[in-house]
Amino acid sequence: TLVLVDELGAGTDPQEGAALAIAILDAIGAKGTQVVATTHYPELKAYGFNRPDTINASMEFDEETLKPTYRLLVGIPGRSNALDIAQRLGIPQAIVDQARSLTDTDSQDLNAMIADLVTKRKQVEDEQLHLKTQVADSEKLHRQLKSEFNAYQQRKDQLIEDAKVQANTIVEQSKTKADAIISDLRKKQLASGTATVKENELIDAKGALNALEQQPKLKKNRVLRRAKAQHDFHEGDDVLVKSYGQRGVLMRQMGKHEWEVQLGILKMKISDGDLERVKPEEPKRARATV
Repeated sequence: TLVLVDELGAGTDPQEGAALAIAILDAIGAKGTQVVATTHYPELKAYGFNRPDTINASMEFDEETLKPTYRLLVGIPGRSNALDIAQRLGIPQAIVDQARSLTDTDSQDLNAMIADLVTKRKQVEDEQLHLKTQVADSEKLHRQLKSEFNAYQQRKDQLIEDAKVQANTIVEQSKTKADAIISDLRKKQLASGTATVKENELIDAKGALNALEQQPKLKKNRVLRRAKAQHDFHEGDDVLVKSYGQRGVLMRQMGKHEWEVQLGILKMKISDGDLERVKPEEPKRARATV
């Protein structure tokens, strides 16, 4: 149940009216009823402050314009503005001063306390609004910086990938030229019958050239993932020695980038850049004869 009471205890002696209002509010509150009561009695303002489950509230009043702002101030009782309004309306200052001197000291202290609470509340609200604005600006700046950083990261990754592609193009061109030179040297060695350059030196040189190749990111590139899998070597793997065009079997790893490869009856040390993993050969089926 909600009970609304306007100016409870008014129209009689202020002290008796305030005492009666307090007693009535206690009786209604004892029944568990919600009450909203308006009053000008300072005793009821103190009652709202001291009683459990009771809270003061007031409507803000602009003393400069002598008009209400229609802002509800919860937790702050309203102060009396009668003397201030009388002064603004032109009542002689001497009369207003005499009225102030006749006002009860407790009432003056209460009004001063209320005025101080209103001022401090206004300061807190202004600071809260300022902090809220700062937080909003900080969040906006954070989102902007995050967006710019992500754009920078994407641009950086793209530049790195472009550089790798360009580097691989240069390496590929160099490998083509190196293959031509090696082929020419082999032909000359066969023609002369002398080996001025050892075969393993040629293979090592080509392996060093292959090591310059840059691997692009493989996250979304199936072709490149398969290419990488062809160079994931283990002992016993079947491989193709690209410089010879011959198949072999990996025996053991002899260095970071070198493997011992069984080529027929020969065992050779070959750079992993010259190797490519292949599927094992299927055994040939014997043909039936009649």
